[in-house]
Amino acid sequence: MLIYPSVKALQSDIKDPTIFYLFEGQSVQPWQASLQFGQVPITNKEASTLRNSLSLKQTDSLNLKWKPKDIKNEWGAIDENILTFNLINKLQHVDISSVTNKAALLVEFKVIRAPNELVDITLECEWNWKCRTSYALKNILRKVPKKEWLSIPIPLQCFSDPNFDFSKLSGLMITTKGKMELELKSISLSALPSNFEAC
Repeated sequence: MLIYPSVKALQSDIKDPTIFYLFEGQSVQPWQASLQFGQVPITNKEASTLRNSLSLKQTDSLNLKWKPKDIKNEWGAIDENILTFNLINKLQHVDISSVTNKAALLVEFKVIRAPNELVDITLECEWNWKCRTSYALKNILRKVPKKEWLSIPIPLQCFSDPNFDFSKLSGLMITTKGKMELELKSISLSALPSNFEAC
């Protein structure tokens, strides 16, 4: 996987929500940043789930801090919902199916505390939990230098489910069951790196 120094997204006053999802710490309308699948919205530039299991502070980036408290769901498993950061398009799904072999999801981030458990970045289609595809981030986030802005292009074809419907993209999420602290500045589509060979 290729890691780059932080790169500036295309400059424009109007961001196309088909391409831009998060820009300079702000979700691009109609995308909305939240925690716990929209159940915990950002209020006064802050948000936190039960017992501060996941907290968010918003400036020109989003500071996300995971401090799991071993909270279980009704089935006795770790409640991953309260450990999930979301970008959800509440108005429409986005069709990016024409670029699945040509584009990457470009994530601009800074690692403050490296993860100690698996980390997934997941795409969702049609607001349906049965329609998801993920990419594992733990190894990347553990290898990169800390407290430096970096950009990582994740080719769309590297997401795990080959049958995912990229014509109906409706959400994006980042989840881990362990401790981690990240800052996210931007998430957008970019051209596939010219030197990309394989996932």
